[in-house]
Amino acid sequence: MKSLKLIGILFLACFVTFNTMAQDDRGKSIVKKWKMIKTEDNGTEVDPEHDRLVLQIEKDKSFTITAVLEETHNGTWKIENDNLVLTDTETGDVKTLGIKDLDNGHLALSGYDKPTATLYFVPVTGKKQVSLNHKEFLVAKKWTVFQSDKQENVGMRLEFKADKSFIMIPFGYKVPVASGTWSFKEGSDHKVLLIEQKDNEKPLELDVIELHRHELVLKFHESGISNHLHDPKLAKNDKKLIAEAHKNDK
Repeated sequence: MKSLKLIGILFLACFVTFNTMAQDDRGKSIVKKWKMIKTEDNGTEVDPEHDRLVLQIEKDKSFTITAVLEETHNGTWKIENDNLVLTDTETGDVKTLGIKDLDNGHLALSGYDKPTATLYFVPVTGKKQVSLNHKEFLVAKKWTVFQSDKQENVGMRLEFKADKSFIMIPFGYKVPVASGTWSFKEGSDHKVLLIEQKDNEKPLELDVIELHRHELVLKFHESGISNHLHDPKLAKNDKKLIAEAHKNDK
Protein backbone atom coordinates (compact mmCIF):
# COMPACT_ATOMS: atom_id res chain seq x y z
CA MET A 1 0.00 0.00 0.00
CA LYS A 2 2.87 2.36 0.88
CA SER A 3 4.42 1.60 -2.52
CA LEU A 4 1.19 2.55 -4.29
CA LYS A 5 1.01 5.81 -2.36
CA LEU A 6 4.64 6.55 -3.21
CA ILE A 7 4.03 5.88 -6.91
CA GLY A 8 0.99 8.19 -6.81
CA ILE A 9 3.00 10.96 -5.16
CA LEU A 10 5.83 10.57 -7.69
CA PHE A 11 3.35 10.61 -10.60
CA LEU A 12 1.70 13.77 -9.27
CA ALA A 13 5.10 15.41 -8.80
CA CYS A 14 6.12 14.55 -12.37
CA PHE A 15 2.81 15.87 -13.72
CA VAL A 16 3.24 19.17 -11.87
CA THR A 17 6.84 19.45 -13.08
CA PHE A 18 5.97 18.80 -16.72
CA ASN A 19 3.00 21.18 -16.53
CA THR A 20 5.24 23.89 -15.05
CA MET A 21 7.85 23.33 -17.76
CA ALA A 22 5.16 23.58 -20.47
CA GLN A 23 3.90 26.87 -19.03
CA ASP A 24 7.48 28.18 -18.86
CA ASP A 25 8.03 27.30 -22.53
CA ARG A 26 4.82 29.04 -23.55
CA GLY A 27 5.79 32.02 -21.44
CA LYS A 28 9.06 32.31 -23.38
CA SER A 29 7.35 31.91 -26.77
CA ILE A 30 4.71 34.54 -26.12
CA VAL A 31 7.17 37.30 -25.17
CA LYS A 32 7.27 39.43 -28.33
CA LYS A 33 5.21 41.95 -30.31
CA TRP A 34 2.24 40.30 -32.07
CA LYS A 35 0.10 41.72 -34.87
CA MET A 36 -3.37 40.41 -35.64
CA ILE A 37 -3.70 39.08 -39.19
CA LYS A 38 -7.09 37.36 -39.14
CA THR A 39 -10.32 37.02 -37.18
CA GLU A 40 -12.59 33.97 -37.27
CA ASP A 41 -16.03 33.52 -35.77
CA ASN A 42 -17.24 29.93 -35.42
CA GLY A 43 -14.42 28.88 -37.75
CA THR A 44 -15.32 31.33 -40.55
CA GLU A 45 -13.11 34.30 -41.38
CA VAL A 46 -14.85 37.62 -40.73
CA ASP A 47 -13.93 41.29 -40.91
CA PRO A 48 -11.95 42.15 -37.78
CA GLU A 49 -13.47 44.46 -35.20
CA HIS A 50 -10.06 46.06 -34.60
CA ASP A 51 -7.82 47.79 -37.14
CA ARG A 52 -4.06 47.18 -36.78
CA LEU A 53 -4.40 45.46 -33.45
CA VAL A 54 -1.00 44.90 -31.84
CA LEU A 55 -0.40 42.95 -28.63
CA GLN A 56 3.02 43.47 -27.07
CA ILE A 57 3.99 40.97 -24.38
CA GLU A 58 7.03 41.90 -22.29
CA LYS A 59 9.40 39.71 -20.31
CA ASP A 60 8.68 41.68 -17.13
CA LYS A 61 5.05 40.41 -17.25
CA SER A 62 3.65 43.68 -18.60
CA PHE A 63 1.58 44.03 -21.78
CA THR A 64 0.36 46.76 -24.13
CA ILE A 65 -2.56 46.56 -26.57
CA THR A 66 -2.99 49.15 -29.32
CA ALA A 67 -5.35 49.54 -32.27
CA VAL A 68 -6.32 52.38 -34.60
CA LEU A 69 -8.76 54.86 -32.99
CA GLU A 70 -8.88 52.78 -29.81
CA GLU A 71 -7.67 53.41 -26.29
CA THR A 72 -4.29 51.91 -25.43
CA HIS A 73 -4.45 49.25 -22.71
CA ASN A 74 -1.60 48.42 -20.35
CA GLY A 75 -1.32 45.89 -17.58
CA THR A 76 0.13 42.60 -16.45
CA TRP A 77 -0.11 39.12 -17.93
CA LYS A 78 0.26 35.52 -16.88
CA ILE A 79 -0.33 32.11 -18.41
CA GLU A 80 -2.69 30.02 -16.35
CA ASN A 81 -3.45 26.51 -17.62
CA ASP A 82 -4.31 27.08 -21.32
CA ASN A 83 -5.24 30.72 -20.91
CA LEU A 84 -3.54 34.08 -21.26
CA VAL A 85 -4.82 36.22 -18.40
CA LEU A 86 -4.55 39.99 -18.89
CA THR A 87 -5.16 42.42 -16.02
CA ASP A 88 -5.69 46.05 -16.98
CA THR A 89 -3.64 48.35 -14.72
CA GLU A 90 -6.02 51.32 -14.94
CA THR A 91 -9.39 49.61 -14.64
CA GLY A 92 -8.47 46.38 -12.89
CA ASP A 93 -10.47 44.44 -15.50
CA VAL A 94 -9.32 40.88 -16.07
CA LYS A 95 -9.57 39.33 -19.54
CA THR A 96 -9.06 35.58 -19.84
CA LEU A 97 -8.16 34.47 -23.37
CA GLY A 98 -7.95 30.87 -24.48
CA ILE A 99 -4.63 29.96 -26.11
CA LYS A 100 -5.62 28.00 -29.21
CA ASP A 101 -2.13 27.99 -30.74
CA LEU A 102 1.26 29.27 -29.61
CA ASP A 103 4.80 28.88 -30.87
CA ASN A 104 7.53 31.29 -31.91
CA GLY A 105 5.69 32.24 -35.10
CA HIS A 106 1.99 31.82 -34.31
CA LEU A 107 -0.48 32.94 -31.67
CA ALA A 108 -4.23 32.32 -31.69
CA LEU A 109 -6.45 33.60 -28.89
CA SER A 110 -10.14 33.00 -28.31
CA GLY A 111 -12.55 35.10 -26.33
CA TYR A 112 -11.07 38.54 -26.99
CA ASP A 113 -14.39 40.04 -28.13
CA LYS A 114 -16.74 37.08 -27.73
CA PRO A 115 -16.44 33.35 -26.92
CA THR A 116 -16.96 32.20 -30.51
CA ALA A 117 -14.27 34.45 -32.04
CA THR A 118 -10.58 33.62 -32.48
CA LEU A 119 -7.89 36.19 -33.28
CA TYR A 120 -4.75 35.08 -35.11
CA PHE A 121 -1.42 36.87 -34.62
CA VAL A 122 2.11 36.69 -36.03
CA PRO A 123 5.29 38.38 -34.75
CA VAL A 124 6.08 41.88 -35.99
CA THR A 125 9.44 43.63 -35.81
CA GLY A 126 9.57 46.94 -37.70
CA LYS A 127 7.62 50.12 -37.03
CA LYS A 128 6.44 50.28 -40.64
CA GLN A 129 4.89 46.82 -40.34
CA VAL A 130 2.82 48.01 -37.39
CA SER A 131 1.31 50.79 -39.53
CA LEU A 132 -0.09 48.27 -42.06
CA ASN A 133 -3.58 46.87 -41.72
CA HIS A 134 -4.04 43.09 -41.43
CA LYS A 135 -4.28 42.46 -45.20
CA GLU A 136 -1.40 44.77 -46.09
CA PHE A 137 0.72 43.05 -43.46
CA LEU A 138 0.09 39.67 -45.10
CA VAL A 139 1.15 40.99 -48.51
CA ALA A 140 4.27 42.82 -47.30
CA LYS A 141 6.97 40.20 -47.79
CA LYS A 142 9.05 38.42 -50.43
CA TRP A 143 7.14 36.10 -52.76
CA THR A 144 8.18 33.57 -55.42
CA VAL A 145 5.93 32.39 -58.27
CA PHE A 146 5.77 28.59 -58.13
CA GLN A 147 2.88 28.13 -60.59
CA SER A 148 1.55 30.33 -63.37
CA ASP A 149 -0.62 30.30 -66.51
CA LYS A 150 2.44 31.85 -68.17
CA GLN A 151 5.34 29.45 -67.77
CA GLU A 152 8.06 32.08 -67.98
CA ASN A 153 6.66 33.70 -64.84
CA VAL A 154 7.53 30.64 -62.74
CA GLY A 155 10.46 31.49 -60.49
CA MET A 156 9.81 35.23 -60.66
CA ARG A 157 10.29 37.01 -57.34
CA LEU A 158 8.13 39.86 -56.09
CA GLU A 159 8.91 41.82 -52.97
CA PHE A 160 6.18 43.99 -51.47
CA LYS A 161 7.89 46.07 -48.80
CA ALA A 162 6.37 47.54 -45.66
CA ASP A 163 7.02 51.08 -46.96
CA LYS A 164 4.66 50.28 -49.90
CA SER A 165 7.47 50.00 -52.47
CA PHE A 166 7.96 46.89 -54.60
CA ILE A 167 10.53 45.23 -56.84
CA MET A 168 10.24 42.44 -59.40
CA ILE A 169 13.06 40.05 -60.29
CA PRO A 170 12.41 37.52 -63.11
CA PHE A 171 13.82 34.02 -62.93
CA GLY A 172 17.51 33.97 -63.85
CA TYR A 173 18.04 37.63 -62.97
CA LYS A 174 19.85 38.99 -59.94
CA VAL A 175 18.70 42.60 -60.13
CA PRO A 176 15.17 44.05 -60.33
CA VAL A 177 13.75 44.80 -63.78
CA ALA A 178 10.76 46.70 -62.41
CA SER A 179 10.05 48.75 -59.31
CA GLY A 180 7.49 51.17 -57.96
CA THR A 181 4.77 51.24 -55.33
CA TRP A 182 1.92 48.98 -54.30
CA SER A 183 -1.41 49.45 -52.53
CA PHE A 184 -4.88 48.00 -52.32
CA LYS A 185 -7.38 49.69 -54.62
CA GLU A 186 -9.67 51.94 -52.62
CA GLY A 187 -13.13 50.45 -52.20
CA SER A 188 -12.04 46.98 -53.39
CA ASP A 189 -12.26 45.39 -49.92
CA HIS A 190 -8.63 44.25 -50.34
CA LYS A 191 -9.55 42.30 -53.48
CA VAL A 192 -7.54 44.38 -55.98
CA LEU A 193 -3.84 45.16 -55.71
CA LEU A 194 -2.54 48.22 -57.58
CA ILE A 195 1.04 48.17 -58.87
CA GLU A 196 2.37 51.54 -60.00
CA GLN A 197 5.64 51.13 -61.90
CA LYS A 198 8.08 54.00 -62.21
CA ASP A 199 8.24 53.76 -66.01
CA ASN A 200 4.56 53.09 -66.59
CA GLU A 201 1.86 55.75 -66.25
CA LYS A 202 -1.01 53.28 -66.00
CA PRO A 203 -1.03 51.12 -62.82
CA LEU A 204 -1.45 47.37 -63.08
CA GLU A 205 -4.52 45.91 -61.43
CA LEU A 206 -4.15 42.46 -59.89
CA ASP A 207 -7.14 40.59 -58.54
CA VAL A 208 -6.34 38.99 -55.19
CA ILE A 209 -7.77 35.49 -55.54
CA GLU A 210 -6.20 34.02 -52.40
CA LEU A 211 -4.25 35.65 -49.57
CA HIS A 212 -2.90 33.66 -46.68
CA ARG A 213 0.16 33.98 -44.49
CA HIS A 214 2.32 31.78 -46.76
CA GLU A 215 0.48 31.78 -50.09
CA LEU A 216 -0.79 34.46 -52.48
CA VAL A 217 -2.68 34.08 -55.77
CA LEU A 218 -2.77 37.10 -58.07
CA LYS A 219 -4.63 37.37 -61.38
CA PHE A 220 -3.79 40.09 -63.90
CA HIS A 221 -6.99 42.05 -64.43
CA GLU A 222 -6.44 42.62 -68.17
CA SER A 223 -4.78 39.40 -69.38
CA GLY A 224 -6.43 36.99 -66.95
CA ILE A 225 -3.08 35.30 -66.22
CA SER A 226 -2.91 33.86 -62.70
CA ASN A 227 0.25 33.54 -60.63
CA HIS A 228 0.53 31.40 -57.51
CA LEU A 229 3.17 32.59 -55.06
CA HIS A 230 4.79 31.22 -51.93
CA ASP A 231 6.69 33.09 -49.26
CA PRO A 232 10.30 32.03 -48.46
CA LYS A 233 9.21 29.40 -45.93
CA LEU A 234 7.44 27.43 -48.67
CA ALA A 235 9.33 28.66 -51.74
CA LYS A 236 12.43 26.69 -50.75
CA ASN A 237 10.42 23.53 -51.46
CA ASP A 238 9.48 24.75 -54.97
CA LYS A 239 12.96 24.52 -56.50
CA LYS A 240 12.10 21.36 -58.45
CA LEU A 241 8.91 22.92 -59.85
CA ILE A 242 10.80 26.02 -60.93
CA ALA A 243 13.66 24.03 -62.46
CA GLU A 244 11.17 21.88 -64.38
CA ALA A 245 9.44 24.96 -65.77
CA HIS A 246 12.76 26.31 -67.12
CA LYS A 247 14.52 23.09 -68.16
CA ASN A 248 14.20 23.98 -71.86
CA ASP A 249 15.37 27.58 -71.45
CA LYS A 250 18.35 28.50 -73.55
